[in-house]
This record gives sequence, structure tokens and C-alpha cells, in this order.
Amino acid sequence: MENNIICCLHMCLYPKNKFSNNGQERIIQYRDCLLKFFEYKNIFEGNKVDIIICDNSINKNEELPFEIKNIIPSNVKVYYDLYNDYGAINKGCGLIDKWLKNISIIEKYKWLIHFEPRLMLINFDFFNNFLKEPRNLFKLLSSDNTNYYNHFYTGLFGIEISLLINYIKNVNLNNMCNNKISIEYDLFNYFKINKILFYKIDKLNLIQHDYMANCNLLV
Repeated sequence: MENNIICCLHMCLYPKNKFSNNGQERIIQYRDCLLKFFEYKNIFEGNKVDIIICDNSINKNEELPFEIKNIIPSNVKVYYDLYNDYGAINKGCGLIDKWLKNISIIEKYKWLIHFEPRLMLINFDFFNNFLKEPRNLFKLLSSDNTNYYNHFYTGLFGIEISLLINYIKNVNLNNMCNNKISIEYDLFNYFKINKILFYKIDKLNLIQHDYMANCNLLV
């Protein structure tokens, strides 16, 4: 079976954004969530899924904290990029910029699973669901807690790479930054305007730490 799925773990160990938590607390969050994620590495291997880590706040392996470096499996590649000016303004733009820089890597695959490993997995249900039937798979959210969904949750989702590449090549990052447009809404609108089929998942079974509110949320 050909490896046609890549799972990209997007990290930013040392964010420039003043509204993000920094320092040892952030590193420990990444460590704990990565440890939980890698408990399932045998399932990824059995399904021929390649895993990579991307960080846009360091530029060489020596800058990885030992807490992180010591838990990364040998078959997981880490890609670095110190440039993160977009991400300092708009988190989603920083993510898109990272995808653009790694097009030569991700374009070799058909499907991408995006996961932000400061989210703690409660279980592996989302991944099992996606691996059983790869498809555009998102959790939908509404702005006013109604059933009118108008944006995606982008901490964990699955997407066809040809669609992702078309999206990131045509998005205007400067416009997103200047107008404070988040990727959650922009990517959702891209699917809606282009009438692209996607599937909804109700629960991701993640614990997300809300830094501003200093509380944990169940997603």
C-alpha cells in the first residue's frame, strides 16, 4: 500500500505573538501532548501514514528543547523555519505560510491530517474515523452557538491535498492579516464558495487549553 497520507504536526515553540503563552509552560504542554499522540504511532505505521513536525520559530535541530527532542520517534522528520512574521500577526496566516514553504513535501501525498500538538488527545477516534475513509473531515462551529455553522475548527482536520494547495496558492495573506480574517472562516468560505464536499464530525475528543481564559475546553 502506497503512503498517500501525511500527518503534519504544526508547532510554534517560541511565538512572537504577545497573546500566546511562552517559556517552559508551553514546552511542557507540547511534550505532554506529543507523548499522548505518539502512543498511537503504531496505528499510523500500520496505515502507511507518514508523520512530520513543522516548527516556524527555530532554524536548526539544536534549538529543539531536550524535552521535545527526546520523545520524537526516529522516523518522524522535523522541518524548521525561523521566519514567522505572518504568524506573529495572524496565527492562521503563519500556518498557511508554513504549508506554502513545504509544498514540495506535502504535494507527494493525496491526503493531509493537520494536528496542533498542544491539544491533548482523549482518544484516537478522529484518526480512526479518517483512516477508515480518508475525506475532507472537519468539526463545524458557529459564532453564536446556534446550528448556523460558519467556520471550521482548525486544530485537527483532514483535507485532500490538491484542494489545500489550491487554497494556499490563491489566498491573500496580507489581506487576511490586515483585516484580521482567521483561517477558520476563510477556509470554510473557500469550501462553501467553490461548493466542495466535506464531512462533519461532531466530536474531536480533544482538550484545548484556553490561554486567555486560563481554562481547559473539551472539543
